[in-house]
Amino acid sequence: MIREQTGSKYSPTQWGQINKVEGRLVEHEKRLSNVFGRYQSLNIQKHHLLDYLEFATETLPFFDAFSVPTRNDGMTQVGRGNKAVSL
Repeated sequence: MIREQTGSKYSPTQWGQINKVEGRLVEHEKRLSNVFGRYQSLNIQKHHLLDYLEFATETLPFFDAFSVPTRNDGMTQVGRGNKAVSL
């Protein structure tokens, strides 16, 4: 909880706002956990997700986050375990 982590004194109004935001974060966490559980049960593979993001009719900002940038400097992009990341 924020109250235990801060040494600052906040007014009751500020604490009310903090508690309200903290409550919303807890609700978002529950929703995200629920959705992620449903996603895991679908057995969706990486290429399915990338195809959806790449060809979605609406503009989604996520495709680039899942794409490995191309390099023209002769270097190799590495990931977990220092293994080359494929495109």
